[in-house]
Amino acid sequence: IGISMVVPFILLLCSRFVAKMTHDIELIDPETAEGDLLSFYQDVRNLCNRAGIEKTPEIGIYDSDDPNAFATGRSRNASLIAFSSGLLDIMDYNALMAVAAHEVGHIVSGDMITMTILQSAVNALVLILTLPLRVMKIFALFNDQVGVLEYWMIAAVKALVTGVFMFFGNLIVKAFSRFREFKADRVAAQLTAPEYMVLALESLRDEPAHKIPAREKDYAAFKISSPASWLEILSTHPSIERRIERLR
Repeated sequence: IGISMVVPFILLLCSRFVAKMTHDIELIDPETAEGDLLSFYQDVRNLCNRAGIEKTPEIGIYDSDDPNAFATGRSRNASLIAFSSGLLDIMDYNALMAVAAHEVGHIVSGDMITMTILQSAVNALVLILTLPLRVMKIFALFNDQVGVLEYWMIAAVKALVTGVFMFFGNLIVKAFSRFREFKADRVAAQLTAPEYMVLALESLRDEPAHKIPAREKDYAAFKISSPASWLEILSTHPSIERRIERLR
């Protein structure tokens, strides 16, 4: 149980390093950047300052046709905001600043640590609820009076119950993930303008779908846009239409 609770926090602590390695992110160095790149860095930094972030997050760009962006990190003063090259290609500057403000919203609200705590709690609760079945399985394994059929029946029941509990636990995590997207959209509207965030979402909605590289899929829940599921309760993001409606 302890391991299941600790692992999400370890992943959060390593999130910036893993994200940079996974996406091959090139960080923008304000000391050497010039022209549009320097202006972009300064504008994102200004958004962070207006939001009350004392230490500017690491800001970087990664090469991907998938128009997206994400924020990660263990705290507001130890965070990273990354933008895909595909996003920079399709958006005008106002929309791009709204996306940046959206990611700043995630950092300010601290929802990354909240989601980590929630996932940790779900993992622990599932293990506690299935503990009797786990004990029965171990007992059956070392009990000569329990046949092979009975053992596999216990194992099957345990796997089924664990799967059901994890399914409903993940629904809770995904519900919070959708809530955090609405909240970040609101921060973006406050830091820039509602119409800029609407414009950004419309750009994402109208852009043809791109195949997301396998190495980037683990970060889908943290990005501004994620592939929709056939039911929204199974998705980490609200539909773009609902997000636009909420902003309007």
